[in-house]
Amino acid sequence: MTMRGEKWLGILNDFFLADRNNFLLAVDKLKVKHSFTRILLIDINGEVAEIFSNRS
Repeated sequence: MTMRGEKWLGILNDFFLADRNNFLLAVDKLKVKHSFTRILLIDINGEVAEIFSNRS
């Protein structure tokens, strides 16, 4: 079965030493192919930041 449409990944960041910029750097260097349309980073306070977008 093939799913169509957008696929989002939400990452809960409860590690206080890794901030949004660390995740942005990691995603930029990511060499693994994935099919996520968006990757969102959610911090322990509930703030959401988009760290990857491949939307048309």
